[in-house]
Amino acid sequence: MGTKVDAYIARDPNGICRIMVKRAKFKHWFELGQHGPTDAAFEQALAAGTVRWNPAIEDKTKLFRKI
Repeated sequence: MGTKVDAYIARDPNGICRIMVKRAKFKHWFELGQHGPTDAAFEQALAAGTVRWNPAIEDKTKLFRKI
């Protein structure tokens, strides 16, 4: 079994979507393509179908959220 990986899609103020990835045993999130070990773990988990995706798209343009 491979590394557990969490991921979500983030939209920045310019409207660009980025994939943010975190390995389960670490607390830091990295943008896909910016951290080699996390990228490799993401690719392995994606191939195995074990990536845990957050279903919501994080929109950094919204300052206030309806709770």
